[in-house]
Amino acid sequence: MTPWTRDDDNVLSAEFSDIETAILRDLARQVGELVESADHRDPALARLLPDAYRDDPAAAAEFRRLTAADLAARKAAGIRLIGAMLSDSDSGRVVVTDPQALDWMRALTDIRLVIASRLGIEEDGDEGRTDSDEDLFLRNAFDWLGFVQDSIVQALEDTL
Repeated sequence: MTPWTRDDDNVLSAEFSDIETAILRDLARQVGELVESADHRDPALARLLPDAYRDDPAAAAEFRRLTAADLAARKAAGIRLIGAMLSDSDSGRVVVTDPQALDWMRALTDIRLVIASRLGIEEDGDEGRTDSDEDLFLRNAFDWLGFVQDSIVQALEDTL
């Protein structure tokens, strides 16, 4: 991936290799499906849609009833935006406006939270599980997505 940069047209752009595009589209598809499944028993989804009131189960249930569907729909749409923008690019070059860059950052955060949940990463500094090839792949994807996010932040900050 070439890092995100601001172009002369005042938009951000980056280029992803074919394999990066395929991995990111697949991760976005999988996490989008998870969010749409509304399976609150899944620890990853519980991490994406946490209880608003941890000490009051009744209030938490009511808040979830009133907000979870809308929040999940917004998260799924943001995550699917990544997949759609990558699918629309023949060259792997993605161009986003500043608001779309923020959507990318939120969606990448959600994907990273799901991966962190799968690996047992709870806080900064945790290494998580690396017992299998799948764990190692997820850990590498987690770190790479962090680089992609940081690159967006740097490109946005360069214009401030």
